[in-house]
Amino acid sequence: PTVPKGTERLRFTPSPNHDDAMMDDLVRAMDKLWTRCNVARRPVAA
Repeated sequence: PTVPKGTERLRFTPSPNHDDAMMDDLVRAMDKLWTRCNVARRPVAA
């Protein structure tokens, strides 16, 4: 569905086949990409 700008979400669904190292790699890759593309980020809600 279409959402207003600034309220977009990106969801990931890990499976039992994804281990901790794979998840760490994903987080590092997304951090690098978002930094390079200057994507605004918000703190994680508790």
